[in-house]
Amino acid sequence: MKNVYGYVRVSDVKQVDGASLSEQERAINEYAIKNGMCITEWFRETKTAAKRGRPYFEKMMRQLKMGKADGVIIHKIDRSARNLHDWAAIGDLIDHSIDVHFAHESLDMTERGGRLSADIQAVMASDYVRNLRQEIIKGIYGRLKNGIYPFKAPVGYIDKGKGKLKEIDLIQSKLVYEAFLLYSTGFYSVKKLARIMKKKGLLNGTKNGVTTNNLTRVLRNPFYTGVMKVKGQIFEGKHEAIISSDLFRKVNHLMDVRTTSSGLKHSYLFKRKVCCGLCKKTMSGELQKGQVYYRCHTKDCITKCCREDNIDFYLKKTLSLASLEKDEILKLENILFEEKQDLFNLIEKQKRTYNLKLSNLKKRHDRIQESYIDETFTKEEYVRLKNTTNEEISKINKQLVQLEGENHNFYLEFQEFFELYKSPINIYQNADLKHKRIFIEITTSNFVVYEKKVEVITNSIFQTLQLRGYLDLSALKQDSHRTLLPKVIFSDKNMSLLKLKLESKEQARLFLEVLKEEWLNYKVKNGESILNTIKNIDDAYEL
Repeated sequence: MKNVYGYVRVSDVKQVDGASLSEQERAINEYAIKNGMCITEWFRETKTAAKRGRPYFEKMMRQLKMGKADGVIIHKIDRSARNLHDWAAIGDLIDHSIDVHFAHESLDMTERGGRLSADIQAVMASDYVRNLRQEIIKGIYGRLKNGIYPFKAPVGYIDKGKGKLKEIDLIQSKLVYEAFLLYSTGFYSVKKLARIMKKKGLLNGTKNGVTTNNLTRVLRNPFYTGVMKVKGQIFEGKHEAIISSDLFRKVNHLMDVRTTSSGLKHSYLFKRKVCCGLCKKTMSGELQKGQVYYRCHTKDCITKCCREDNIDFYLKKTLSLASLEKDEILKLENILFEEKQDLFNLIEKQKRTYNLKLSNLKKRHDRIQESYIDETFTKEEYVRLKNTTNEEISKINKQLVQLEGENHNFYLEFQEFFELYKSPINIYQNADLKHKRIFIEITTSNFVVYEKKVEVITNSIFQTLQLRGYLDLSALKQDSHRTLLPKVIFSDKNMSLLKLKLESKEQARLFLEVLKEEWLNYKVKNGESILNTIKNIDDAYEL
């Protein structure tokens, strides 16, 4: 009596308790008894045969090749394999004289006709799977286009059945929203936040406590904003959103930055920008109980620490001083309009002058041509006069292009710069953590802490903006320099620096001249326009 294995398979774990497995086993047992075989071990699989990677099938194949049994009995051909790779492996067993029997089909696998018939059935089973897959994919994409998510509901939602919208889980959705909100602060890593949310009761898809990987998938899933992303394609969903698109973009941008950077550990807002005013040492950031503190580690120094939100408060206060009021903006825009109009008139006047010169030069060119035809000039004189005239024409054409281009570009760029600098406080508040740091780098040189006092030192452009009301309006002496107050010091949240506005048109005009000088100096010093840097910050939030 030959010792053989019995192999049974169902495509879905839900079929295990049904009649399918027991029916397969009954048919295999009857076949074994009828043909005088003894089944020594059963291999029960609950995976599809359309794909490779069935653990019990692979284990059985290894044991058969090791000679631990004489062969195997399988219920039907499509129970053994629905992909041609696994079917080739079964054919390899037969080629090595290992018996392969099918209880449902009366096929002699040792004969050419039996093998051919089995191969045809295997190919048909493989084609059936391919066709079924295509039909399923059509159905899936049909539902996606109709705004219905055809897969398991993400954490925070509840499945209501096939073809129906996912409904919000009132408890879990609040925890999902809280997770996004906490991560957007920049004070938590995914690992730390997962521990916190697990304690709060956030579950994963299997109703267990959320893990780091689970939370990462949640934070990366745009489903919570009302859209569905499947294999790179975006579909508009009809389900109710849990978070806003802005919050999702902010969280994912922060995750991208942390993935490509050295990590979260030292990613503080004012990193390397805060120093102690007494010992002149850089104060290092520390996260304690959800708050970031900048500490002075010099022994016996009176300055101990300063909270990040306090420094942030004083920076916002400084930027508020630099933000222009509506009446100031109106004055400055009127002056800019007048300057551009004057410039336009000047350009037009110079263009008329240049065009007149061009007209005269062209007439001269024509006269030279006529004189040469009349043989008034020799060929050498003609060539010399013609080249001289052409050079003058070319020079004037370049001057015309330069005249219009340079002045136009200057005012166009300065106008955009002025638009962005109307309210720097809004740019700062709308930026995420990364772009806030960039903004701080280009607008401030340092933050100095004296015990509880905070000194905000801005660059020259922002000094001009925030202290515009302190400009000296008296006439400047020869070789003298216009100076502004170098810094603003806050010692109490209730203290405020008097905000002097641009009251007169003369003061506004002077302010614009100073601002242009500072702006051009910055461009020369840094090799690029501050406009592009600030605009990139502003645009990054809009994206």
